[in-house]
Amino acid sequence: MVPEVLLALLGVSGEVIILVPATGTHPARFAVNPDLDLLEPPERASLDRLVQIGYAFRELERFVGREHTASALSAVGAAKDGPRRGNNGSLYRNALASGVNDVLTTYEANILRLEQDILRGALPALPAALESALS
Repeated sequence: MVPEVLLALLGVSGEVIILVPATGTHPARFAVNPDLDLLEPPERASLDRLVQIGYAFRELERFVGREHTASALSAVGAAKDGPRRGNNGSLYRNALASGVNDVLTTYEANILRLEQDILRGALPALPAALESALS
């Protein structure tokens, strides 16, 4: 289950951590698969809260991707339409996306380092490992 949680923290759902689609009252989110009977309710609730970080990572990555695409399209159209006209290119949004991307890159490196530490047996348990990686 640890590999699935680590993947979920990087925005990837799977069999254990699933993507729950948005409903009229709740936004889309990651959650522990309700068909799994391995976890006690408090453990399930803790993991459900934890994997929301991964869902946020996923959405922020999508934002960065959209902004970089819009920026590239705007740059291609710049010769014809002037700088930053058309294709929704925005200098401010592109700068924000670049800053967010820097933070996401650091976060991703921390999660990957955490996975390596867990595989080497350097960290005793996932909760302690997550606390050290995310602090």
